[in-house]
Amino acid sequence: MPAARADEGIARALLRAQPQRFAGQPLTATMFASARARAHATLALAFALLALAALLTALIGDAPLSRHLSSRFWVAGQRSLLKWLTDAGLYAGYACFIALLVLGWWQRQRLWFEVARVWLAAQLIGGLLIVRVLKMWIAHPRPDTGAGDAPLQWLGLTWNAAYNSFPSGHSADIATSAFCLCLLLARPWQRAWVLGFAALIGLTRILLAKHWSSDVLAGSAVGLTVSALIAGFWLRRLATGDAPA
Repeated sequence: MPAARADEGIARALLRAQPQRFAGQPLTATMFASARARAHATLALAFALLALAALLTALIGDAPLSRHLSSRFWVAGQRSLLKWLTDAGLYAGYACFIALLVLGWWQRQRLWFEVARVWLAAQLIGGLLIVRVLKMWIAHPRPDTGAGDAPLQWLGLTWNAAYNSFPSGHSADIATSAFCLCLLLARPWQRAWVLGFAALIGLTRILLAKHWSSDVLAGSAVGLTVSALIAGFWLRRLATGDAPA
């Protein structure tokens, strides 16, 4: 995650001047209440979608569903587009929050800046730490390794990327970006579009046979949960004036 590490360096530089930059601009109770309401609505919709997808996976089977999707007749002819989309969606999220971090500081938009900090913390803790540790510890073979149709074939600790399928890092990262962006979007239809786009990126991982359905669901759940916990803790402390600079 080079973009997240670069974002961390930018954040450190900006935070040195943060107390002076945002002097007299606390995160008000109204701003916190609005962000909290958006977070609750986003989580409700996101986990409803995950529950439906999990039910479908349970009814059809993880491997059969994943194989069925990745073997569709049109996938082979659209692999270049799918590869572009799966990466473009991920890096668009990185670019968006790097921009929010810088612009929030530059234009003294406190909520932009703080939400970008929440995103950075969630990426480092959820996407970089939790997901990567689980990937290496569980050592789940990817669908394109030819390891068979049993996705619950745990092999133990490994550094081999071909066996780092569970959970999906792409899905965790895009879910983190989607949740944090939704904290800034006032209209429900805007949040629905963002979550739909995140779901599309997750689907590309299955279509490209890079992940099983269960990998995408687990990665998305990790990203959403970690983001929500950090956002709730950090924004609440900012609203009460207890957060450190």
